[in-house]
Amino acid sequence: MTAPVTASRGRVPASATAGRGPLGGASLPTWLAAAAAGMCAAAGWLRVLPGTRMALLLALAATAPLLLAAASRLLRRTASTRDTRPDGGPRPPTAPPPAPAPVSRSVPASTPVLMPVPLTLGLSLAVAAPVAAAGFWGSPARFAQAAAAAVDGWAHLLATTVPAGPAPLLATGPFLLVWVAAAITGELLARTTRAAWAVVTPAAVVFAASCALAGGTAYAVTAAAAFTLGGVLLLRARARDLRGPVPVATRPARVARVARAGAAAVAALAVAAVVVPHLPARPRVDPRDHVTVPDTPLTGVNPLDRVSPWLSTPDTELFRVTGDGPLPQRLALVALDAYDGRTWTSTARYRPAGSGVPHAPSGGRRLTVEVTVAGLGGVALPAVERPVRLDGPATLAVDPDTGLLLDTGGLAPGLRYTMTSLLPAPPQPADVDAAPRDPAPATALPPGVPAEIDALARTAIGGETRPGAQARLLAAHLWARVRNDPGSAPGHGYGRLAAVAATGVGGAEQIAALYAVAARGLGLPVRLIVGFTVPEGANGLVRSGDVAVWPQVRLGGLGWVSFGPTAQAAPGWQAAPAPTAAPLPSTPPRVVPGAGVPTPGDRLASDGPLPVRRPDWPLIALIAAAVLATAWLSPRVGRAVRRRRRRSRPVPADRIAAAFQEVVDTAARAGSPVAASATVRQALDRVDTAIDRRRPPDNDFAPRQADLHVLRELTERAVYGARPLTTAEADDAWARADRLRRRLRRPAPLRRRRP
Repeated sequence: MTAPVTASRGRVPASATAGRGPLGGASLPTWLAAAAAGMCAAAGWLRVLPGTRMALLLALAATAPLLLAAASRLLRRTASTRDTRPDGGPRPPTAPPPAPAPVSRSVPASTPVLMPVPLTLGLSLAVAAPVAAAGFWGSPARFAQAAAAAVDGWAHLLATTVPAGPAPLLATGPFLLVWVAAAITGELLARTTRAAWAVVTPAAVVFAASCALAGGTAYAVTAAAAFTLGGVLLLRARARDLRGPVPVATRPARVARVARAGAAAVAALAVAAVVVPHLPARPRVDPRDHVTVPDTPLTGVNPLDRVSPWLSTPDTELFRVTGDGPLPQRLALVALDAYDGRTWTSTARYRPAGSGVPHAPSGGRRLTVEVTVAGLGGVALPAVERPVRLDGPATLAVDPDTGLLLDTGGLAPGLRYTMTSLLPAPPQPADVDAAPRDPAPATALPPGVPAEIDALARTAIGGETRPGAQARLLAAHLWARVRNDPGSAPGHGYGRLAAVAATGVGGAEQIAALYAVAARGLGLPVRLIVGFTVPEGANGLVRSGDVAVWPQVRLGGLGWVSFGPTAQAAPGWQAAPAPTAAPLPSTPPRVVPGAGVPTPGDRLASDGPLPVRRPDWPLIALIAAAVLATAWLSPRVGRAVRRRRRRSRPVPADRIAAAFQEVVDTAARAGSPVAASATVRQALDRVDTAIDRRRPPDNDFAPRQADLHVLRELTERAVYGARPLTTAEADDAWARADRLRRRLRRPAPLRRRRP
């Protein structure tokens, strides 16, 4: 007499139903868990392409292919299992089914013949194309545009900052990716009963792709937790399919195991919440950094050359800034970081802007403003350093390195855009003085630096060797020794800057350029910022006379720090030197007639690394040891509790079946799992083989065979026998099971650890 491994009194053997579900090789909970995992993975794309419509379409893409696959499976199964004879009459009664046989490697006779995978995926895509066309392009008839966007849209998505706008060209590709992954998952669920990890793989690919394009530590942790939850649900449902029906007697133990697993998961999340904030921060890998995209250079008239004309006609209205709170004190127009000995230019490469700006700072005061262009002209747009969110025309572009903006279509009067920026706290003068030199590339100078500039730099710093202190002293020296004259001769070449250094008179942009050249001569990475101040009492109206130029020095741990080597000068203003030169606050005092502009350069933007808290390595090591100890002890304690409950069952037949199951579980942990469709004899033969691989002593063969024989007979009587068993027989079964378990725990030779 034989019995299946998972059978218990009054239950249908697992082998009688394995692989025969109406939905194929998986049960309904498995399909639902697969849909949950797919939707969690698809939700990752909302970080790249946010919006309600995108969320609804991604949910549709994650579930519709599964519904199509399930419906197709049901229709084919219904057509192949009609209960009729060839002549249309009723099918005669059939004889009782024979004893169950192993079916883990066979296909049931009622299983319908499935279509080839390429054909089913092709049909699914044929449905997806018009759905994408209707969802993104407004009409199902535009499926040709949707198909083209599925191919070309990825390049445009890599060229656009994230979060990207809801453009159909950008959103179609991710939608179809989620659809194809769900279609593959549906085919795997319908065709296989054992490829659990293969079912998770399509959703994992979708999730990994979204993380690669989205980034963000907090988001990655949250999304990973959600996707992991969906994957665990799926794998657990698949494991239930493989085990077959759950015996009534083992359900309490199953519930206890689920509770322990949930507690372990909560503990792991708690440990992660403690450990992750202490880990060292590292820059995120962005695939855009490794892909050549069609960047847009800054074209047109150099903004530095427009400073003098703007100052000569100071009343021209350029743009207006509005906001719900305090207005920004300054806005940057362009960053100039290349110098050829005659003029400063920008090496920035702008790319199409979504609603976000990459490499944004992680902290600071949030400020949202709207800018309306008037007579500014050109292509560069004023920006509050450093923006993190944008809302403007589709022609908006952003430089990922500086966060500065331009409009590829040119600036027309009436152009509006909104930006949200994070203003970091200004560094203290002591922090600036102590900051080391940052290994930034902005230190190159063409040959032929005039001696007047070198002498000015050496005089300014004296014997100071600290880079931050050198930058501050140089700004203070120029503030005190060089007079700002808006009417001075234009030019930024070596000759004109040498004259400014010698005479002590120059325009605002010339003094800033002189500072930049002198600082680079000292080995400091420096760039020039052309921008504007927002005057007090003008209701956010910025005129041409509000133009400003200031240098920024990149210092280690602080990023780009702005310095003020010159007082803002305009008709009617009196430039008064400040007693000291320290970094300006990020929100400097308002400039009023008759007062000088404070000197210290503010940290308008921080493109450098933010200070990172030093990890508490002893605490991390203690937590890691606790996690490892918990991971090692939890399954052993759980098995001991389960074994005690099995051993103490009140019914002797249930105790005998539990003893047999304990031996089977031990064999599985020893590397010899028993198929769910195996009979008792086949299962114990598998156990015998597993013990034999461990090379037991020669005198152990006869006692082992006796234990196997008695346990087999007692188990078969417990499952199918009509005569009640005694407590003594149950005790005998457990004694023999304990001896078999000890044999299975014997170490195996290294070459034969795995069967």
